[in-house]
Amino acid sequence: MAHLYKYNLLQQLREKDAMFWTLLFPIIMGALFYVTFGTSAIEMMKNIPVAAVAGENQNFETFLEEMDSLEVQVMTDEEAKTALELSCSRLEAGDRLLLAETEMKLPAGSRTALTGENGCGKTTLLSAITGQLAPGASFAGEIRLNPKVRMGWFDQHHERTLRMDRTVLENVLEGSSQSQTMAR
Repeated sequence: MAHLYKYNLLQQLREKDAMFWTLLFPIIMGALFYVTFGTSAIEMMKNIPVAAVAGENQNFETFLEEMDSLEVQVMTDEEAKTALELSCSRLEAGDRLLLAETEMKLPAGSRTALTGENGCGKTTLLSAITGQLAPGASFAGEIRLNPKVRMGWFDQHHERTLRMDRTVLENVLEGSSQSQTMAR
């Protein structure tokens, strides 16, 4: 059976036209497309001025009114590239000081692991970031989250947040804007 596959492959390699159209043509077209549009993609994404005659198109006027009601947040490039910025002067759990005079910045799109020994304050820090500090814990400082950040976590005390009558996927999807495919 292997010799049939080998024979078919050699036959297809001998046909120059088939090789060109299946392998080289898409590469050439991709290169031409990139040269033509790839370098000017940023310029193409800039705002386009729009003029509308009042009273001509009710749907367009409704759309413009809805756009005016949107909340627009203006950010610098640096702010847009930062998912989380934390400036902590004190983080305590009971009478125990966990963090003092600490700053942290997480870039957008990054995946970060928080590691440390048991009891060093990982959960307390994450609770402060999510705004769910346990009683007896205190945070003094500033936490700035990029408005585009979608936060998700699995609580180590899962009995507080998980519904045992649901599947894992149903628990993940609850309160999430993710599609079922992304959640998997």
